[in-house]
Amino acid sequence: MEKAVIFLAMQEQEEMASVAETLTNAGYTTSVFSSGTDLLCQLKFTLPDFLLMDISLPDHMSGIDLCRMIRDNPETRCLPVFLFNNAYDEINEVLSYEMGADAYIVRPVSPRTLLARIKSLLRRISFYQDLSEKDSVLRVRDLTIDPARRVASKKGKTLRLTYKEFELLYVLVRHAGQVLTRGSLLDTVWGYDYFGETRTVDVHIRSLRKALSGDGNSYIETVRGIGYKFIS
Repeated sequence: MEKAVIFLAMQEQEEMASVAETLTNAGYTTSVFSSGTDLLCQLKFTLPDFLLMDISLPDHMSGIDLCRMIRDNPETRCLPVFLFNNAYDEINEVLSYEMGADAYIVRPVSPRTLLARIKSLLRRISFYQDLSEKDSVLRVRDLTIDPARRVASKKGKTLRLTYKEFELLYVLVRHAGQVLTRGSLLDTVWGYDYFGETRTVDVHIRSLRKALSGDGNSYIETVRGIGYKFIS
């Protein structure tokens, strides 16, 4: 993937300018927004490759709510989103993941670490794009997964999945019947060290199960103390 276009919205203007400079110096095309409202309006005209947002924004719009609106829009549903917070808050972390955030980052975070996490996610996107061009459509039970189009359907009805939910389902189905540890799912789907953050997998599994539910069928089995398995 070529250098990405990044949209950036943060509470503190001075800090946002510093982060924007870091991103620009790394070769990314960066647009800054003084409010969540401005960012949301721009998404109607231009789609970036990546979004970085504070949980609290200057116009009192919650980054979590903004993330939910982005995930509810079919045009923006798959955009990668990182949410920043000034302090660790378990409720905000869980809500961030439930609303579709790809990462919840507690500041301060060094420029090197931030760039590493961005590059890692972009590599995963490129990896799945390359893989999907070679992979045929997967059909398991009443599910159809088309990696080239990044579309998953159940009984012919398209599932509303975020980028990470699709990747998680894709990996689980490709290894149907195999037990995948939380660590292996973190490494494969998120692509960087989430040591100690296995809750990330659990939250996304919960959201994925909700998206797959409706007729009482069980698709994803929890293997206690280990991880998860897709039931073929």
